[in-house]
Formats: sequence, C-alpha cells, structure tokens
Amino acid sequence: MPETEGSSNPEGQKKFKLHRYAAERVSFLRESVTPPSAELATKYRQQKESIQNIYSQVADWHGTGRYQYRDGSNEPLDKLASIASFGLIPQEDPFDRLTGVVRSVSISHSRPYSMIYATMHLTESEDYAYRFHSSDYWLTRMMMDGMKKTIALAPGHFKGKSWSEIIQEIPKPPSSKPGNKVDQWLNKLTRKGKSPEGVFGTRSDIEGNYPILIGLKDDAFTPEQLAFYLKSHEKRSQQAIPPANFTHIEVPLQHVAETEQFLRERGSNLPVIPIEMGEIYSSEFSPKALIAGNPFRNTS
Repeated sequence: MPETEGSSNPEGQKKFKLHRYAAERVSFLRESVTPPSAELATKYRQQKESIQNIYSQVADWHGTGRYQYRDGSNEPLDKLASIASFGLIPQEDPFDRLTGVVRSVSISHSRPYSMIYATMHLTESEDYAYRFHSSDYWLTRMMMDGMKKTIALAPGHFKGKSWSEIIQEIPKPPSSKPGNKVDQWLNKLTRKGKSPEGVFGTRSDIEGNYPILIGLKDDAFTPEQLAFYLKSHEKRSQQAIPPANFTHIEVPLQHVAETEQFLRERGSNLPVIPIEMGEIYSSEFSPKALIAGNPFRNTS
C-alpha cells in the first residue's frame, strides 16, 4: 500500500513530505515572467549602455539590505552607513561544516544567488517594479545545480548513496550560540520569525528596509576554502572588503535617490543602479548562464 500523509509509518511520512517538497520545487520552474512596464522598459533602454559597462567590470556579487538587527537588539543597524564607511565587514557564519563557526563575508559569482539574500530585506509593503523570476525559482535552480556539482566532485565516493546519507557524512561544527542557526540568521531581518512561505519567502519587519546588491571587482578579496556543498555557488572572505573594491550598488528603483544622496553626503561616488534595471538586463541572458557565472563580462 502506498504511503500517505496520514500514515503512521515515520519513514513513509518522511518520504511523503520529501516528494511533496520536490513537486512544489519543480512547480516553481514553470513560472512565467511578466514583462516590464512600458515606462520601465523606456528607462532601461536609456540606461542600458551604462549598465553594460558597469556589469562588464563585476567579478562577484554580495546581497544584503539597508538595515539589520544585531546582537539581540531591537534597534536596527544602518548597514548602508557601515558599508559606505568600512565596506563589507565579516559577520558570524555558522553554515560551513568544514570550518565551523567563523566570521566571514558571503559572496557569489551568480547575481541571482545574491539577489535571493538581498530580497529578504524587502518589507511586506514593498516589492520590485520588475523581477526576472522569483527567489523560489532561482532557489530551485540553484539547488538542482548545486546537487549535481557536489556529487560530481567525488562521484566514486558518493555513488549509490542517497542525499541524506551524503549530508550525514559532513562533520557538524560547534555552535557559538544556542538555538537554530537559520532562526539566528533570520533574526537579523525580522522579529516575527520564518514566513509560512519558507525561509527565503521571509520579509523584513524593519521599517524603511530595502535590498542592496553590491558588485565586486576582480581580486576584491582572497577566497577561503569551503565545504563542497557550498562551493558551487558561494565564496567567503574572512577579511573586510573596502568600498574601493566595489563596482557599484543596486537598490530598488524607489530607493535610488535616497541611496545616492546618502552616499554622496559621505563622499562616495559609487554608481547606484536600480535593481529592476539589472533584472531587465539579466533577462537578456539564459537562466543557465546566470547561474553558471557572470555572462555580462562576455558582451562586447
């Protein structure tokens, strides 16, 4: 008899939940993308050459937001002020089972990957004027790509083993804090806890918060060694990355003016691009190319 959700068999329940999750993930791959508005498309055509020039200089990406909670305080930290003055500062990172808990900056060669993290800084009352696929879509594509690359790193060792068996072989690091590591990370964004839509569907409860995407130049940092399950899409720097190593900053269209003013008042001339314009430019490339790396560098 096939297992059902109400089965008293724990293993059957586990398989049912896994199959349901897999089906849900696959459904995201069928999503359609609404074209940008005529007004947004016109603005993009006016800015495209400038965007192409800036993107051609980007080697890697970092996703963050304007505000984050810190150290259990309900008083948000202005990340943009810190970034403008000191750049990207290493934060506690408990997710690499190879290194254990370290302080690092998380970076990716893939713009959509960094956009997933940046987007979590949106508030419930705001959204992008245009997005080339949702975070759920990109997360599903990244998971599938990451699993293929991870198993390909050592095919002989992993042959015949299930994904859960592979994960069990990874040594777990000591935790510097009690509680769930994901919940600890989400506490930087919201005090309301994880969204019913999942970790990456969570929005920030900090008033005035918004996503920030940062482009990094070649040789902006020295990458650290990572566990194999992180290597496919992530890099880490245990050193601060100064603003001089940024190519530009991206924020939602409605926050461009305030971000530019904020940076100029602090003596920064970094270009500020609407995230939506970067999304439209990204839509000119295949999802496969965007996941694999920076296709923007190969344009003339």
